[in-house]
Amino acid sequence: MDLAEAHIENVDIDFEDTPNFLSRKQIVDYHHDVLKKRGYSKTGFGGTPVTGTGIEAWATDMLTGWCNGCD
Repeated sequence: MDLAEAHIENVDIDFEDTPNFLSRKQIVDYHHDVLKKRGYSKTGFGGTPVTGTGIEAWATDMLTGWCNGCD
């Protein structure tokens, strides 16, 4: 439920590029924030499964398309 709430909050305050359409970085950031709050590693997010870094999120997206259609 925390992830769903974080998603809604981020969409509601997003006015970058296309309003209410999140970027890869915004999605990674709120997932990492929620995971940290719950005591989990950044690698718990499927977009950053090995290193938990933003560059990994980009590479994972290029390989899998997990963020296809992100802002």
